[in-house]
Amino acid sequence: MQLKDRVAVITSVSGDVGQAIALRFAREGARLGLIDDSYSVSASLAEKIKKLSGEAVPLAADLTDKEQVQKAFAAVAEKYKRVDILVNATIRPKNRPLMEMSESAWQNTVDVHLTGVFNCTQAAIQYMFGGDFGRIINITIPVQDQFDDGKVNYAAASGGIEGLTKALSLELGKYNITVNCLTIDFIDTTVFRESARKKGYYLEDLQKLAICLNPLRRLGTVEEVAAVATFLASGEASFLTGQLIAVRGGP
Repeated sequence: MQLKDRVAVITSVSGDVGQAIALRFAREGARLGLIDDSYSVSASLAEKIKKLSGEAVPLAADLTDKEQVQKAFAAVAEKYKRVDILVNATIRPKNRPLMEMSESAWQNTVDVHLTGVFNCTQAAIQYMFGGDFGRIINITIPVQDQFDDGKVNYAAASGGIEGLTKALSLELGKYNITVNCLTIDFIDTTVFRESARKKGYYLEDLQKLAICLNPLRRLGTVEEVAAVATFLASGEASFLTGQLIAVRGGP
């Protein structure tokens, strides 16, 4: 098992990607802290993990609230004595044309994604320092995907996360903490389907479009995203940091 006895915190486990990563990490032997703004969601996933003979502590926190985030990480560290891995898995774009976008809609998207990553990363690294091992994995959707316009707010947040990934890799490398970002596209998720549906596409259309535009000629799965995340979280990815890794079936 690649992650045996590692302690991993995964955020926004209500999302397809966060759930898939949590389940894969559990199968690989990690002990998990599951954070979502809905406790019932994280508790339900924790029960699934226990049925796989895994360990998970369910937690609720608003990722934009620094105090709530700090308390959640403290609870994980109290139970498992450390935090080795952080996966920032929030993907909740809310699209509006710029001229129709309110300041609150802009700020909410930036806060949920970019500020959420900042809060969680700041909370996590205090438990990684001194342990000679740390893995931070951020997940975004590329802003140039084929279906959406009107998402300057998410584009700004996503670009910020990618820049933060590179800057943090330089800052944290001396502590043997790696920081990488998965940019995912052509992955069959609820967000991907909803984004496409707004433009009049449905699953059959998506599959046909993937055949036309994707070298692998199919949609990817959240399990395939989880497989890449598992590699990045493992000891085998020890010389890989500051990278934007496209999981999209093509260049």
